[in-house]
Amino acid sequence: MNIGTATHSLFNDPHCGDQCRWWENEDSITLCMVDGLGHGIEAETAAKAAIDCISRNLCEPLHHIFEKCDREIKHTRGTAMSIVIVDKNNSTLTHGGIGNINVVIRGRKKMNLSSDWGIVGGGYRKLNTNTVDLADGDLVLMWTDGISERLDISGYDEFLCRDVQKLANQILRDHAKETDDATILIYNRYNE
Repeated sequence: MNIGTATHSLFNDPHCGDQCRWWENEDSITLCMVDGLGHGIEAETAAKAAIDCISRNLCEPLHHIFEKCDREIKHTRGTAMSIVIVDKNNSTLTHGGIGNINVVIRGRKKMNLSSDWGIVGGGYRKLNTNTVDLADGDLVLMWTDGISERLDISGYDEFLCRDVQKLANQILRDHAKETDDATILIYNRYNE
């Protein structure tokens, strides 16, 4: 599995409200990006509670995962959250998101996957999911609002884009805001 991640906390705080995780089984890869509201230990607590809930419910449909997280983390500040499930057998990607997490597919074409309004743990009205085809060589980028939503990787050379860890590190150096936590996760879809 070809995944790169990079994280920066506000003022180099040991606690970061931006968290990402991924899980893989025989048929799928699940990618997750969570941004706890605010900064510091309370934001980190909310994000980690959401990730813990997701990890215990990976076999559930996306709607159920989000509903369970919304109920389970009500005692926290809440989070923005996006989940991507890559179906290895059908070469598709299914995405659901609440809040301001950016998800982009970059390859033969560029596609932005939108999230719905709300806060996981604070209530949201609906969750729309999108399923799209994923080709070999496609990059899936997920990032929090600590990096500009207008991020464009077309300026990075082709060789850097093949090394997703170096690309994640470079994007964080080039585009992380000084006023927020920032995290990026990049998945390179290749013939599994």
